Amino acid sequence: MRSYAHYFTGQTGLLLLNCLFNGLSFSFIYPVMSFFLVQELQSPPILIGVYTICVTLSGLIISQVLGYLTDKGLSAKTSYCLSLLSISIASGIFSIADNYWQVWLAGIVFMGIGAASMPLLLTIIREAAIQQNRDVRDMNAVMRATISLAWIAGPPLAYGLIAQFGFTASFGSASIITALTVVLAIYSLPNTGIKAKDSQQEPNTPISFHIWLLCLVLLFVNMANGMYGTAMPLYSLNERDLPAYLPGLLFGVAAGLEVPIMIIASRLANHFGTQKLMGIATICGAVFYTGIYSASQGWHFIALQLCNAIFFGVFASLGVTVIQEMLPNRPGFASALFSNSMRAGMMIGTSLTGIIAQFYSFQTAILGASIAVICAAVCLGWAARVSSSEQKA
Repeated sequence: MRSYAHYFTGQTGLLLLNCLFNGLSFSFIYPVMSFFLVQELQSPPILIGVYTICVTLSGLIISQVLGYLTDKGLSAKTSYCLSLLSISIASGIFSIADNYWQVWLAGIVFMGIGAASMPLLLTIIREAAIQQNRDVRDMNAVMRATISLAWIAGPPLAYGLIAQFGFTASFGSASIITALTVVLAIYSLPNTGIKAKDSQQEPNTPISFHIWLLCLVLLFVNMANGMYGTAMPLYSLNERDLPAYLPGLLFGVAAGLEVPIMIIASRLANHFGTQKLMGIATICGAVFYTGIYSASQGWHFIALQLCNAIFFGVFASLGVTVIQEMLPNRPGFASALFSNSMRAGMMIGTSLTGIIAQFYSFQTAILGASIAVICAAVCLGWAARVSSSEQKA
């Protein structure tokens, strides 16, 4: 069995630590945002979608531009530190905001820039793996697993702080954590950049239909995940009348189960193929969302998290590697394309959740997640056929 102990030492260990703190920053913000807007600011559910659409579109544009500039030679480290600083500022504003539009504006300006942090970190990781002659797929899997590790502690801590001290404590903690991550990044990350000759090898390489289909799969996967993540806290607390600690616990349990699944997925993909593994994950997703729709007790929600972890863990672990391998000389663009596909899915899912909940219920929104999984399965099958045709040609 392959050992992963070497990932915890030297430069790779510092990259892993950056992933941990980056994941922790986001885990204090995203899981509580819908709850914050509706419960604390008394915003109607439909405004969850307005916030998500505006912030996501801002992030899509900024991260894709920064990914392009990184491929042209801009320091990924500098851009990464700037994006982290923006998250810290946004969290600080959230902690003192007392109306929806303050949060909306801070989200568009600062969280939009902050959204670029993850694709930039993935670019740094890929370049470091190549320079150190490490397996890129394994390294991506370990780093994504580390981010999930942060989500084991983040959401439960965030909801615990909210229960005891309010949203100010949760967002304030996120701001401090992200500020510390900036300091860590400045002193620990390598100054990776794409050499000019590498960035010019495929300047006008078109993105194949196969790649677009895989991006569509990732979009539907995160659309389902976004609908669940937005609806679940309000569904479980307000419509199922379950304990206040449950949403944070569910996020933490799912993240904990994702860690070994992400690492195992990178190994299994080498033996059985990436798309077959994604097909199995899609089936698990369908089982999960159907089960959540019918669940009525806390243990039902907890038991189903294994299917959730397999579903999202496989796609989060392998998705970025697949896109990067298909665009080997454009790692910045490929990382941004992966992250933006996931982010666009989150935007659509969260927005639809707000609209559905406004006119029906948060439970009904879970049905939307099931439909998104079916769409992901159709696109995945289509991508497999296109790939087979391209190989024969």
